[in-house]
Amino acid sequence: MVARAVGADGAEHLAVCAQIARTEAARRAGLAGVALGDGEVLVIEFPVVGEACIHNAPVGYAIDAAFVDGEGAVTRVLRGVPARDEALVCEPIVARVVEGPAGRLAAVEVGDLVTVGR
Repeated sequence: MVARAVGADGAEHLAVCAQIARTEAARRAGLAGVALGDGEVLVIEFPVVGEACIHNAPVGYAIDAAFVDGEGAVTRVLRGVPARDEALVCEPIVARVVEGPAGRLAAVEVGDLVTVGR
């Protein structure tokens, strides 16, 4: 699968291979449950749009994360969440969260439209 983020001006801010976390166990494990390849991200998909919270407690490296609403729009971007950070970060209206090592989402901005497909 490929995850893309495109800005309002049509500029592509992200185009990378993506692993998808669809099961409850995969969503709970997050990045602690996968080995990402070079340039890959993890897309956590939720079965219903609603509040979602993330933390970086089990992950041994800093991460970036983008919260995406039910329309595919990025509502919040976190950059450089420290390794082993236990603090919960929540957003009220989330369909997906895109996560990757710090710097991977450097060009992604609030308002970008995210798609995941072939």
